Amino acid sequence: MKDGNVYIYDPATKKLVDNFPVSKSICGINFSKDGKLAYISDMPGSFVSVVDVKTKKTLSRIYGAGNFIHRAEVTPDGTELWQSDGSELTKGKASGVGYADAAATPGSVKVINLASGKVVDNIIIGGNPHDVDFTPDGKYAIVASRQVPEATDAALVVVNVKTKRIEKVYSACKSCHGALEVEIDEDIDGGRPFLCAVDVAWDTKKIPASVETVAELQE
Repeated sequence: MKDGNVYIYDPATKKLVDNFPVSKSICGINFSKDGKLAYISDMPGSFVSVVDVKTKKTLSRIYGAGNFIHRAEVTPDGTELWQSDGSELTKGKASGVGYADAAATPGSVKVINLASGKVVDNIIIGGNPHDVDFTPDGKYAIVASRQVPEATDAALVVVNVKTKRIEKVYSACKSCHGALEVEIDEDIDGGRPFLCAVDVAWDTKKIPASVETVAELQE
C-alpha cells in the first residue's frame, strides 16, 4: 500500500518473484472471472486501475470509484465490481467517519459495470466500508464496515444484490467483546474496534468457537 507497487509471490515457495508499479497507494486487488485482468484499487486516488495480468501493463483507469476507497470484489457472474468506499476525506483531508461527524459522508459501496467501466450505482452502508464478499449464488453481498462510530462497533452488512437494499446488520466486534467483558483502551484508536476485511469459506458449515475469561485473555 505504501509505495503503490504490486508484489507477486509464488504460493508454492512463498518467495517474492516480481513486483511492478501501478499507482500511488494500493489497497485492494481483484481479478476478472477469466483471470486475464486485475482491478487494482488506489485508496487516496479513488480510482481503479485495470491491469493486464500477463503483461502487467495498465490498460485503463476507472474514476469516480469513491472518496477514499479500500478493497473490492467482482460479482460471481463477473459483470460488476463492488468497490468499498470509506469516504474518510473532505476536500482531500481527513474528516471523520460515518454520520457522527458533520463533515463526513456515510461510507458506501460503488457498483461498477465492468463492460462500460462506469459507476452505475451507490449503496449507502454507513461507517467506513473496507471490503466486500459475495454468497456463491451471487444473491447477497457481505460488506465489512471497519468502524461504525455511532455504535462504537464494526459491522458486517448484508446487502441484497438485486434490490441493492440492506437486509441485515451484524455486530462484528462489540457483541464478542461484550460477551468476553473485554474493553479496548481509550488510548488505542479511541476505544473503537476495527474490522478491515471479510473472506468467507463457504464450504465450511460450522466454525468451532470458545469463550475465554478476561483473566485467560490477559495472560
